[in-house]
Order: sequence, then structure tokens, then C-alpha cells
Amino acid sequence: VCPRDYGDLAEADGALACRSCGRTYAIEDGVAVLLPEYDDDVRRRYFDNYERIAHDDLEQPLEPHRDYRHDVLRDFVGDVRGKRVLDIGSSDAAYLRAIDASFRVAVDIALPYLKAVPPVDGLALVCADAEYLPFRAGFFDVVVISGVLEHLLEPEKLVARLVEVCHPETRVIVNIPWRENLESYRSLDYEFTHL
Repeated sequence: VCPRDYGDLAEADGALACRSCGRTYAIEDGVAVLLPEYDDDVRRRYFDNYERIAHDDLEQPLEPHRDYRHDVLRDFVGDVRGKRVLDIGSSDAAYLRAIDASFRVAVDIALPYLKAVPPVDGLALVCADAEYLPFRAGFFDVVVISGVLEHLLEPEKLVARLVEVCHPETRVIVNIPWRENLESYRSLDYEFTHL
């Protein structure tokens, strides 16, 4: 759905158009780009920051043991066969590519991550801001939010949107760093990291 007014989207001329407000959204290299319009400097800097992090991370991984974290998460989430799974903050969708679900959606604010995902059947790629989730209510059976909440400017917006998007049986799995020393993030050359 449209991140502006949550109206239905329809494909037209290689793009997506909102049936309610008329705004159009690009589809770039198979990635639906459903970003809101940022009208303040902080939000624009935040978006640019994560584009830069994605470029840097794809060139030289910033997290040395990401595969291990994905293995632990996959074991915790369990069997998702026959389920529709949404991974918010998926980066290059490595976790989603390794699970067997009927339908998988990778969401990240950084388009470079999503453009780096190899083609996989049953995997949709959406460039979106977690605080403005562009999904219709009741579609997903499992929502994974791993290592994301601590990066958001207003995490309460994601939580409020999840209340609207999830149905009563949706499993929401949230993973955040706990008791992690944040000093190493202060020395990084990024304005926004763990907030």
C-alpha cells in the first residue's frame, strides 16, 4: 500500500500508483521503492546515512559474524513452511533466502542492499521506511524485526504500524542488542547508528 495514505497500489507502466492519492512509486531492478516523502533535514540525513552504510557494508562487511546471528535467528523462528514472512531491516535478505516459507518479503530503507539480492523465487523486495510500513493489514503470518528498533528515529511508529498490519495470529519476532557497549558506534563515521 501507499506509505503516504495506505491506499491500494496498482501497477501501471512499470511503476506503482496509489489509487487514493495518485502518487506513483518506482520499481527499480525488481525492487518496489515505497519510501515516504521526507520533508525535514533530519529524515533526509537519516536516509542518506543508511544508503551510505549499505554501500560500505556491501563493499566490506561491517558485521563479522552475521551468518551466525542468522543461524541463531532461523533456529529461534522455527518452521515457517506455508507461512508469509516479512523481514523488516533485511539488508541483503540473507536470512530470508535461507528459510523455506511460501512467500517472503525483504524490506530495507537502503536500496543498495536490495539491489544486491540475487533473484529468488517467492521473494519480494521492497525499499521502505520501517516507520511507514507499506503493507495491507492481515497479510503476514510472521514478522521478523532483528537489529532494527535501535536504529529507528521513532520506533513507536513501527510498533503502531505493526498493530495495524498484523492479524491476531501473526508472530512478531523482535531481536535487539542487550547490554551491548555502544562506545564502538560513537567512533564510526556515521551520524545515525544505534540510537
